[in-house]
Amino acid sequence: MTNRTFTAGPWEIEDDFHTPCVTAGEVDGTDWIICDLGLPCDLVGLNPENLAQHILDERSANARLIAAAPLLLNAVADAADYLVSVYAQIGSPDSPEGWSDPDAYGTYQVLVAAAAKATA
Repeated sequence: MTNRTFTAGPWEIEDDFHTPCVTAGEVDGTDWIICDLGLPCDLVGLNPENLAQHILDERSANARLIAAAPLLLNAVADAADYLVSVYAQIGSPDSPEGWSDPDAYGTYQVLVAAAAKATA
């Protein structure tokens, strides 16, 4: 369903950098950084202890979502494949005429669009 060129998971959250950083484990003994949720430009130079808690909480929540991305993409692909196997009866799964349930076709289209956005 998708052409996956991203760094393989699992991805993990590292808090060793004073702000959350998502890594993919070690490559040659070094953490492979997927995403550094560093401080916004207007906060650079401020001590992390002085930041508002909601900023730190938001960055941690973003890091958790990003770290879950490989698992979520696999779940999207599995769900789309399942819908095709159950509801796409005739012809191409990309054509609504072959589906026994229009709602399932709509859900399939959303899953395909999400996977395409993630792998574009």
